[in-house]
Amino acid sequence: MVSLTPAGGAYLEELQRHTDAVQDALLAGLDAGERRDLHRLLAKLLEGHQPQSV
Repeated sequence: MVSLTPAGGAYLEELQRHTDAVQDALLAGLDAGERRDLHRLLAKLLEGHQPQSV
């Protein structure tokens, strides 16, 4: 069994804060509806993507 340590959880939260800040900066020019549309389109793109072995 694998479990997340308290230090790992804190680090994950820190990474999430940084990720959220970068995403907010990158998408600053889009309103909420446009962000939803982008998310929907990216999810659709990924659904059709076939993983490739390396």
